[in-house]
Amino acid sequence: MNDNEAKLFAMLRRRYKPPEWALLSQVRNGTGFAHAQTRTADAIAMNTYPSRGLSVHGFEFKAARYDWLAELHHPEKAEDIAMMCDYWWIVAEADVVTDGELPHGWGLLEAKGKRLYTKAEAACMCDTGILRERLMDRAFVAAILRRVLETESDEALIRAAELKGRDEGYREGKERQASMMGSDSRRLAELEKGVAEFTRASGVELDGLSWNGKSIGTAVRLVMTLQARGYGGLLGTLQRIRGDMAAEADRFEKLEKELTEAAAS
Repeated sequence: MNDNEAKLFAMLRRRYKPPEWALLSQVRNGTGFAHAQTRTADAIAMNTYPSRGLSVHGFEFKAARYDWLAELHHPEKAEDIAMMCDYWWIVAEADVVTDGELPHGWGLLEAKGKRLYTKAEAACMCDTGILRERLMDRAFVAAILRRVLETESDEALIRAAELKGRDEGYREGKERQASMMGSDSRRLAELEKGVAEFTRASGVELDGLSWNGKSIGTAVRLVMTLQARGYGGLLGTLQRIRGDMAAEADRFEKLEKELTEAAAS
């Protein structure tokens, strides 16, 4: 089943839902060589409610115009399996089938968006003039049952794959969580070690209550700035300032002496 057919079958599943309907894909008209010509319906749906006749619906998918035109040239191919069903439908994309092209009694389900809409109702095959037994032959029943078994196997494999994927995803998630927690634990240990070293060196307890973070931060920045510039340069600057202050003191004493002498004369 290609992507277009898979999309149409998904729409069909939304329309023919269990438990009222049993829907199967790719059902042949028999097993082995029970029939001279082997034909396959893209899907078969059987109603499971006796009150609604236990009707069997067959479906042929047409996603392209050229595919449908090829079908019209050889409608007998579909009739080989359509005669096993109560109703026969073409399931097609929009504009694939135009008005007046459907063989007598065939129905048309047209895809629009994500849904199928009835463009033409299918007539019961018993009313179309086709001579057939009302009961399905055993070869067709065997083909349906075989497809049921194959579908169950496919679904079992899908469920197993889903469970495996879920388990692997869960395990990877736990491993990633453990790795992240280990990394966070290491970072926390390093932070606690740094705080302890700071407390021992500064005498400041970083308990969040008794220390002034802004003041300590300013002091630390000043010390680091002085350290970056070099203590030797700072000492020279202080010595120059002291020399300048001494010279100013000498000038002040001289001026004071002159003023004292002037006042005494």
